[in-house]
Amino acid sequence: MPVIFSTEIDHATMQAGDFRVTTASGKTGEIQCVTLLPATDGSELRTVLLVGEFGDADTDPPVKVEIAGVNGGVKSGHWVE
Repeated sequence: MPVIFSTEIDHATMQAGDFRVTTASGKTGEIQCVTLLPATDGSELRTVLLVGEFGDADTDPPVKVEIAGVNGGVKSGHWVE
C-alpha cells in the first residue's frame, strides 16, 4: 500500500513499526516491511510502500494509516483515513 507524504522521508530511520494500518473491522494489519523503492531519485522520497496483510479488499479493507510514535503509540495528529 503506497502512502504519500508532503515532505521527503529519512529512509535511514524508517521501519515497519513506524506505521499502523487499521481495517474496517478495527483489526490492526501486520506490516512486514516498508520501503521507498522503486522511487529512488532525490525528488521522489515522499512515497512509502507498506507491505503486509491489511485485511480483505472486499470484506475488511484498510481504512486508516497512522504514524506510530514512541513505544508504539500513535503520534498525535498523524494519520489518514
